[in-house]
Amino acid sequence: MKKKIKPGMRKIKSLLAVILSFVVWQALRLIYPPMEVHPIFAYIYAIIEMREDPEKTKKFSLLRIKATVIGLLSGLFFLTVAILLGFSGQKTYPEILWEFLLLLASCFVALTVGDAFRCKNFCGIAAIIAAICVVSIHGTNPYLYALMRTLQTLIGVGAATVVNIFIANPLKTKEES
Repeated sequence: MKKKIKPGMRKIKSLLAVILSFVVWQALRLIYPPMEVHPIFAYIYAIIEMREDPEKTKKFSLLRIKATVIGLLSGLFFLTVAILLGFSGQKTYPEILWEFLLLLASCFVALTVGDAFRCKNFCGIAAIIAAICVVSIHGTNPYLYALMRTLQTLIGVGAATVVNIFIANPLKTKEES
């Protein structure tokens, strides 16, 4: 017996959230053309944040945004420390060790602050964003790179929330019945 594969509303809404993320990002590229073409983090979080109902999407999106901001602030602080210490991408062993220690410190601070602000299961996101900030020192503009990654996260989360609220919202159909 063959099983029919149906797309399902959650899959369709996930794809719509990815499309919305793409459109928003391309609109931002009109303002600042050097931005990369595909906002991979926006796509990832648009898919991850699509929940079975809009209330869960809103709840988890707010926690993810809070964790993202905590990670950004922690990461930018430690990125600034790395720059002030003169780390530049010259890979001597002492510099690699110090960079790694700053990376660990930024992750620890992000996890601790995320926990203090009750980010629950999203403390890891704070640490990931902090780590991205610290390792971005090797790019042409590390602060811009870190901010772009954070902006992508916010766009993806926002797209998932908007799509889940306005497209085939199971809570609205129950209220209307």
